[in-house]
Amino acid sequence: MTEKEERLKPQESFFRIVNYLIEEAHFQVKKTEEGIISYSLELEPSFDDIQREGKRLVRVVTLYVFAKGEQEGRMVHDISVKIRAVFEAVFESEDKVDEGFFDKLCRLNGLMNMLLIARAFITTTTGQIGIQPVVIPFMNLMSVSITK
Repeated sequence: MTEKEERLKPQESFFRIVNYLIEEAHFQVKKTEEGIISYSLELEPSFDDIQREGKRLVRVVTLYVFAKGEQEGRMVHDISVKIRAVFEAVFESEDKVDEGFFDKLCRLNGLMNMLLIARAFITTTTGQIGIQPVVIPFMNLMSVSITK
């Protein structure tokens, strides 16, 4: 690191994932040839009601991830993962609690984090079952309507 560069020192966020669980995973994989596999991705999120505890908000979010891989016109990967996560936000005081903002965080930041976890799970699991690891491409969640 040169002297001109500075290290970034981010602060801990008031929004965080408390825990998560991969509840279901299904893998159908076929032998593939060397070459490119094109992936399509579908997401099915569901959002439990927001629970308020003083200056703390909590919500359970469930995300189904469906990934299909095609190579030379042939379906070679059909993968689905169900992940459930608990998110929380702790505001400075009870009068600053903003449920609408928390809802948006869960729908965008929360889903993005869950998608990254599912993506890593899929890559690791497929690598361990003896096939070329499946790497789901990054997705632009802003391109789909996930907010109310």
